[in-house]
Amino acid sequence: MKSAFRLHALAAAVAAAFGFAGPAAAQAPARPPAVTTVPGMPAVPDPANLYSETTTGKLDPAVAGDLPRVYVPHIQSNDVWVIDPSTFKVVDKFKVGLNPQHVVPSWDLKTLWVANNAENTNKGSLIPVDPKTGKAGKAIPVDDPYNVYFTPDGKSAIIVAEAMKRLDFRDPKTMALQYSIDVPKCAGINHADFSIDGRYAIFTCEFAGTVAKIDMVDRKVLGYTQVIQPGRPTTVVKGPDGKDEVICKTWKGMPQDIRATPDGKRFYVADMMADGVHVVDLESFRQVGFIETGKGTHGLYPSRDGKKLYVANRGSNKIHGPPKGKGSVSVIDFATGKVDVTWPIPGGGSPDMGNVSADGKWLWLSGRYDHVVYAFDTATGEVKTAIPGITFGGTFPKLAALADRGQGRTGVVHHLAVHVDGAAHRGHLVDEGGETADQRLQDRELARSPAHRRLGVGDRGDEVREDAQRQRFERPALDGQPLQRLLESGAGAQGEDAIALDVAGAFAGGRQRLLHSRAVGGRRLGEQ
Repeated sequence: MKSAFRLHALAAAVAAAFGFAGPAAAQAPARPPAVTTVPGMPAVPDPANLYSETTTGKLDPAVAGDLPRVYVPHIQSNDVWVIDPSTFKVVDKFKVGLNPQHVVPSWDLKTLWVANNAENTNKGSLIPVDPKTGKAGKAIPVDDPYNVYFTPDGKSAIIVAEAMKRLDFRDPKTMALQYSIDVPKCAGINHADFSIDGRYAIFTCEFAGTVAKIDMVDRKVLGYTQVIQPGRPTTVVKGPDGKDEVICKTWKGMPQDIRATPDGKRFYVADMMADGVHVVDLESFRQVGFIETGKGTHGLYPSRDGKKLYVANRGSNKIHGPPKGKGSVSVIDFATGKVDVTWPIPGGGSPDMGNVSADGKWLWLSGRYDHVVYAFDTATGEVKTAIPGITFGGTFPKLAALADRGQGRTGVVHHLAVHVDGAAHRGHLVDEGGETADQRLQDRELARSPAHRRLGVGDRGDEVREDAQRQRFERPALDGQPLQRLLESGAGAQGEDAIALDVAGAFAGGRQRLLHSRAVGGRRLGEQ
């Protein structure tokens, strides 16, 4: 990679010396200043596009020989289903731990981690999978591993212990605990992305309606900011930093996935209650915009060239939505900050979590409420639905795919681990894979406002159960262990079904893996 950089630099120097740049060069926009990354984090070749190393053709040599596969964690059967992306057929299935949420690639791209958060128990675990053989190893006990990320320098795995409102930093290979950071005001902490230099991480707080900013170097919480749907009544108060802060006391959103813009200056935050994407400025840590997309906005996936952002709208604001809803995929142009086009699902559907194929031609998403998997043609928006050979027993599968965002050298696999052509993208798609089981989703409902608590029994009595779940999250963790779920196991866990392409995942520049990749492949496989 270094030699490639030298060649590019030499070519530029030669062109300038002989006047090849021409008059047009003088009119070209000034190149952003170089990015000074945290020690140990791969360099950022293009300051204007942190996704530059996740483009097609930049698979990391470390994934050579990996099986081209899509790994789908199933939270009810406690299995991981394996799909051949070339045929869309299931070719294998193996048992894992309780309630597998995500499948995430390690920072060095040599291991895929299945995150089993074990709903209603204290039996959480992580199971390593060899991407070259597709075989699982021995489970490692870990508290409430709802989601998984890796620090930009690759020295730690970040276990998102949602029920504890805590981030556990562990040895990336043995998973031995190194240290923890408590995030007490972040109820429903689950999704994250990193600043372009690796210094900060922004986590979404699903049940608090906020996002939290973490200083990864000084290991502390810097603050929280509420994301608000336009048109809601607001008031101005003094924030903890002494600056004016706009808040809403009558409405609470439910932030889900999060992604950094190519230049790293802003973050897009999906909100399933606001039906759109909030825009948060990194430096001021304040909301500066909102982009309306579709019903039940949930998953966010950058295109391979970093120019577009695919937004999955699951078609419902409910944790347990109906099948054949107004599900769609909106395509946002990063340059304009506007929706270019929205792809509806013929006959209705519920696209939730997933990822983009290694060649950038397909966007894989799980159908949360429809028991199907969607494959969108990124050139036309045409969608394939019923995937042959997949049988989930009437429940909702959780597609985990190796996302490739790359936090530092991350490679957290999101719901759909897709190993493509024996190589994986290390890119910046780190924790985007699948989401948690529906039970998890039910728990998240507790982020809703008091008004929701007063609602009567809704579809399937979800409102009543969700109220109990809210109460669970309002209680502190006991004896350092995850809180017992109030919801009885089996109460309709549907799973969020995200697909994190585990493209054996790594772009050559993947080593650059900016923190901007959520847990590759599976968003922690169950992360919301």
